[in-house]
Amino acid sequence: MNPIWKHLPIITTLFAVSFSTIDITRSFASLTNENKEVNSESQNQNYLSLVSVRASEITARARNTKYYFTINIPKSSRPLRKVNIVQRGGFDIVKFNLNQTKAYAINNTRKEIKITETKPELNGQSVTFDPPVESGQKLTLVMGVRENPQNDGNYLFEVTVFPEGKLEMGQSLGIGRLRITSMF
Repeated sequence: MNPIWKHLPIITTLFAVSFSTIDITRSFASLTNENKEVNSESQNQNYLSLVSVRASEITARARNTKYYFTINIPKSSRPLRKVNIVQRGGFDIVKFNLNQTKAYAINNTRKEIKITETKPELNGQSVTFDPPVESGQKLTLVMGVRENPQNDGNYLFEVTVFPEGKLEMGQSLGIGRLRITSMF
């Protein structure tokens, strides 16, 4: 028997795997392009959206850090009465300092918004405004953190808003990510 025929099953398997890898790569490329379109669309000024999540200090174990959550409230939206921020991922639980929560409305100028209530939620915090935050501007919540997580990694926060009216029905704006880094 010719030695080439002995290796034929291996050769055909490798050939099939190489074609399936090309198809998988194309699938991932198309998914990435779709995600880019969705992300760029959500940054549009006409949508109620989570614009950014950032921290004043991203080093693990840094004390008295501030986390900033910026939300776009378009003119077509109803005013916001309440915002919930809940941690959905990360190795450690972030502990917010309720007394260090502030809110700012940013249109042409930055104006502090009155917070009527801050309550701890399971792995997060809720912030209530009275009067509600008007549409046609950006809202930035500044939330104090006692200490950044001990472990580095990605920390995920889901942001849910509650428009004026019935508070039972919230609208999730998605997940914001903070990358905490280690000095070592």
